[in-house]
Amino acid sequence: GNQTPFLLAVGERDFPVLYQQAYAMEAALRRESAAVALLEIAAADHFEINQRSGDPSDIWVQRVRTWMQGERPEAKPDV
Repeated sequence: GNQTPFLLAVGERDFPVLYQQAYAMEAALRRESAAVALLEIAAADHFEINQRSGDPSDIWVQRVRTWMQGERPEAKPDV
C-alpha cells in the first residue's frame, strides 16, 4: 500500500465536481492503506481557501502545519 500521507481539503461551497473528486480520492487512498485525512472547510470554496492560506490563524493553515509536523489523528487505515 501507499506509505505517503495525504491531507485533502475541500470547501463546503466548492464546485460539485471538486467535492466529488476529493471524496473519491480519499476513498481510493484508504483502499491503498494510505494515511489520509479530508478536511472540509465550512463556508469556503476552492479559491477562498487559497486566499486564506496567508493567514496563520486560519483553520486550513493550522491543519496543514499540524499535518506536516506528523500529527495525524484522523488518519485511519482501511479495515
